[in-house]
Amino acid sequence: SESYYIPDVLVIPMELVRPLLPLYVLETYSSPLPLVVEVWSPSTGAFDVATKVPEYQARGDLEIWRIHPFERTLTMWRRQPDSTYTEEQYKGGPLRPVALPGVEIDFEALFI
Repeated sequence: SESYYIPDVLVIPMELVRPLLPLYVLETYSSPLPLVVEVWSPSTGAFDVATKVPEYQARGDLEIWRIHPFERTLTMWRRQPDSTYTEEQYKGGPLRPVALPGVEIDFEALFI
């Protein structure tokens, strides 16, 4: 009776994974994740933004990305200290997830 949303890419802190080891179970996380990524597709693109992104925000995920491979854009929602989200769109340049200090992703490499 419940729905589980599976992003295309996610970063899971080891402190959330350790309690599950060595069990093999359906992993679900109620704690906020540092980074969740969805890649746009014609069949799920509208659903991802209208349904999945608000659910990730309700969980409190720190950054949510939607990569659009045909438009070559990245829409980023970042959680703010007051629990709201800012939305920015990128069309180039280095990407630095705030929840992953020291990590830099080459925007162009996302489309290779």
